[in-house]
Amino acid sequence: MEYRLIIIDDEREISGGFAMFFTWKTLGYVVAAQFSSAYDALEFLRTQEADLIVSDVKMPGMDGLAMAEEIKKLRLPHPPKLVFFSAYDEFQYAQKALDCGAAKYILKTTPYDELVSIFQQIREGLESESSIASDSEAEKTEEGTEDKILSIMKSYIDAN
Repeated sequence: MEYRLIIIDDEREISGGFAMFFTWKTLGYVVAAQFSSAYDALEFLRTQEADLIVSDVKMPGMDGLAMAEEIKKLRLPHPPKLVFFSAYDEFQYAQKALDCGAAKYILKTTPYDELVSIFQQIREGLESESSIASDSEAEKTEEGTEDKILSIMKSYIDAN
């Protein structure tokens, strides 16, 4: 299964390079879209699903932290995981990112192999969540089927 991700960074060279040259496909992701504005990303999320958002923290207009709060307000049925990919190594940004529910706060200077490992771990988490959701849906279906069978049996017994 491929997971849909969007990349948001006000520096087009960074978002474009990250979208095109990082090994997303082999990690099980497809880049659904890339944006230079948090506003544009929010518009996308109103009509399209994403499993993962990789966003810069500091951007003009709306920064990544404010965008994270706005995503919560959308009350999406399957909210995407959020990863901040930033040049800022100040603790306050990382702390605020985690407070906003970010899965990770990664520095843009992170070595390639470490990035691969991080995004593999995130994909494994998505797979685990997907499996749990599937199991829950299967249980609900089984319970509904059992209820119908019991109802039919009860009706038959009452009639006979």
